[in-house]
Amino acid sequence: MATMADMQRQSFQERIQRIQKGAPNTIREGQLAALTEVQGRSSAGKRTAKAQEAALRKLRGDIKPRGRNRLSAVMLALAVGAASLVAGRAVAYRLSAEGGILAQDVAGIPAVLFGDVAIAACLAILLTRFLGFTSRPSRVAVVIGFAAMMASETFLVRAYPDVFSAVYSESFVASTLAAPVALL
Repeated sequence: MATMADMQRQSFQERIQRIQKGAPNTIREGQLAALTEVQGRSSAGKRTAKAQEAALRKLRGDIKPRGRNRLSAVMLALAVGAASLVAGRAVAYRLSAEGGILAQDVAGIPAVLFGDVAIAACLAILLTRFLGFTSRPSRVAVVIGFAAMMASETFLVRAYPDVFSAVYSESFVASTLAAPVALL
């Protein structure tokens, strides 16, 4: 019958063999370094630059969406691009309509700065920044939504004149319906 000291010695010898063999659940210097990197600490106990950057992104909320969240962010970005064009054009239309601020001649300032597309583009940029669309696919989706709405707005006015008469005016919708449709 083995004594307790013999069992401990045998257990110790087995552990030494596992460590030398490199089996899992053994403490070696390489694994310690890997564990500290995973935890975001260097071997000196300080945070690594990558861990500090990750902590700052987490605080700021810049964590990039993955999987389904990325797809929903891109779909939302498409809608934001389209909505910003409609809203920007509506604002420009209201400002330049009879009695609007831009209906008067503003000397020395190019009219392009107050154009409907310029106002809509500024609105799209502001919404993109405000909603945190910092990834490249989200930015591209905002531009695609903007361009798609720009290309299809005439067709949408023809399909839903009541909605667009509430956004713009009945005279705008009437003039759009009277104009011939140009595909390009």
